[in-house]
Amino acid sequence: MKKAISILTLSAAVFALSACGATPLPSATSDTSSATTSSGESSSESSSESSSESSSGYSGPSFTIKFTSVGLSTSKAIASSDAFYSTDSTYVTGIDPTDCHAIYGKSFISLGASDIMGSIVINLGSNLACTYFSANAMGIIDSGASLNVTSKAAGVNKTQAMASKTEATYTYDAFANNTAVTPQIVLSSVGKVTRLASVTIGYTFGTPIDATGISIDQSDIKVGVGAYNTMTLSATVTPSNASYQSVTWTSSDASIATIGASTGVLTGVKVGTTSVTATDYSGKWTAKADVTVYNPTENLMYSPTDFSDFGGNTKAADREGTNYKSTASTYNYTQVEAASQTDVLQASPDGGVSKILVIPVHVQGEDTHATADVRTNIYKTFFGKPSETGWESVSSFYYKSSYQQLKLEGAVTEWYDLPYTKAELALLSDSEWGKTYSPTWTVLEEAVKWARNRYNSDLTEFDMNKDGYLDGVWMVYSCDYDTTNTNLWWAFTFNDYRTNDSTTLPTPSKYCWASYNFMNEGYGGSLVDAHTYIHETGHMMGLDDYYTYDGGIGPIGGIDMMDYNIIDHDVFSKFAYGWIKPMVVSGSCEITLNSAAETGESILIPTGDSWNGTAFDEYLLLEYYTPTVLNQQDSEKKYAGNNKQGFTERGVRIFHVDARLVTADYSGGWGSYSYTDTIKFVEPYKDASGVTKATYTMVGASNSISRSKTGLNSSFKLISLIPADNVLLTKNGATNDALFQDGDSFSVSKYGANFLANVNTMDDGTTEPYSLAFSDSTTSSIKVTVTKA
Repeated sequence: MKKAISILTLSAAVFALSACGATPLPSATSDTSSATTSSGESSSESSSESSSESSSGYSGPSFTIKFTSVGLSTSKAIASSDAFYSTDSTYVTGIDPTDCHAIYGKSFISLGASDIMGSIVINLGSNLACTYFSANAMGIIDSGASLNVTSKAAGVNKTQAMASKTEATYTYDAFANNTAVTPQIVLSSVGKVTRLASVTIGYTFGTPIDATGISIDQSDIKVGVGAYNTMTLSATVTPSNASYQSVTWTSSDASIATIGASTGVLTGVKVGTTSVTATDYSGKWTAKADVTVYNPTENLMYSPTDFSDFGGNTKAADREGTNYKSTASTYNYTQVEAASQTDVLQASPDGGVSKILVIPVHVQGEDTHATADVRTNIYKTFFGKPSETGWESVSSFYYKSSYQQLKLEGAVTEWYDLPYTKAELALLSDSEWGKTYSPTWTVLEEAVKWARNRYNSDLTEFDMNKDGYLDGVWMVYSCDYDTTNTNLWWAFTFNDYRTNDSTTLPTPSKYCWASYNFMNEGYGGSLVDAHTYIHETGHMMGLDDYYTYDGGIGPIGGIDMMDYNIIDHDVFSKFAYGWIKPMVVSGSCEITLNSAAETGESILIPTGDSWNGTAFDEYLLLEYYTPTVLNQQDSEKKYAGNNKQGFTERGVRIFHVDARLVTADYSGGWGSYSYTDTIKFVEPYKDASGVTKATYTMVGASNSISRSKTGLNSSFKLISLIPADNVLLTKNGATNDALFQDGDSFSVSKYGANFLANVNTMDDGTTEPYSLAFSDSTTSSIKVTVTKA
């Protein structure tokens, strides 16, 4: 059955002003009886979500009338809080005389010509079984003005304009019978200022349907510590058509977990167990559930710190003899890259440990491979034992390649849910950075921010050298790579230069990006493959690509980890990383050169103007190649990822290295480059005229003409292989014939025409004074006779 209509009248007397502007009078002249419901129900003075029951039925909470904007008219501002007008159904309080307007001896509430300039909002309390709502406004509505009345309840908005000059009435009876809603009426003026003398509100309640029980929808509730790891609980009130569906939440121990009373948002405070209780609107029914609060870092997949299962050899002892001596490079790639304002993962860190943060990226809509099993495979790819892969993991490869000097540790996070589809990500841009910008910068920044919040960590454990940058971040995305869009959906390494001014340290900088699908390019079977990820991690530590971007075969014939992603790193890469000390020749000598893969030995032959003491110079570098250790598997068969194969025989590889450093001055634009033996770096600054200036040092040559630097000879190559057969490398790359074996010899006069840019001289213009001969090879060594002219 329906209750009687209840009427509230705010008459002009309520807003009466004293002549001297004193405090307004209470509503003693208002119709107090009209503010009382029938059947003995008195309106509550509280606006809380409590209720009272009596034999005569339900009594709902009070409603409020208030202004919600910063102004009542074009010239007046509200001086008090947003609870400016309120009513307990008997009295109106909080009226400031300066905000009422006396016209012809009467007082009015003045509404501006838009809801921005003043409106009246009338709220009935929440969860009322309301069936009818009406509003009657008395006042002056000038020609051309209208009073808009908008009814809002249960997600339904309805607006009706009332254009009467003296009185306008609005009714709304579209509420679902006996459904708990929060009725609201908004009165606002349109077109011109409207002056209201009174507003009368009427409403009708039905008979509410009582709840018979309540249950919490979630079970086995677990939440991580921290504000980012919140979850929202929900409860079901029965029956489903009960009038009042709202619930109140409490936590039994707020020191372990808190919960929003009305929102159900659960937040873990510290590790432990507690319980939460949901109480229905009447307070008669409750439901309780246990909550476990855990440390989210438990879900990180940390790498092992024991590398004993990885195998590999230690580096051979330094050697010294007549006219040769093992000598380390004064600089390594970490220092050189820093001089071009590029942060890299350290290949030779203090203590031997570098760390990478691996973040699997779930691209929106690419769900099939964003699974726990794929995440486990990502972990195996980066940190697994060799037996868990089809060859090596990233970590086991670098442990062996460095002769057990580099321990690459880290962690794999849970899947980060990228809020972009493939198409949406491709459309991201940055006007400031232009073509330099990659959408993967945004992915990196947001993914790292997510990791900080998710694991309540500042991530300083991934900044081993404490330079303010994360050592390296790997992102493995959940969709297949796309050979038609290699600028985004491929495997590459880049720097996010946009984050260098971040105030949250350590900040991400050097990162790698690749598809999960590169794990499937191995030698068949179910084991994961790391070749591509190893190659990109080589970039992360500073190495360049050794193939050419100009088309055709690269200068070292495709057989190298930084060329076609196969076999071990060559001895130049290891020298520049700081892992080995070549035997530097200073005159005629004989050296028994042992397997590079097994011992790390190599021979450095200086050019005519001697050697500057670093890996970053021009010289010849020799290694005895054996199809063992990291060379073995890729030499025994063709790698399925690209159908390339390493050398199947033993022999000497002679590399011509031109890794000379150059400096470049930036002054609003790039100038020419000049060779140097000294690292020089001046951070960008603005001079007195506002021009940005800086000085950088970097490696001058690359293996691609298209990447040559202004003022340098584009035919100079960073590293090139001089094949023993003296035949230019074909499109199929180097073969066993490229290896120098017993009875072979080398001199610039014999090989220079094919393999030196200057034919008879080195790139620096000097004459190479040394010739070489090879003999007495075994499975693990070969004799090299060095003759100085």
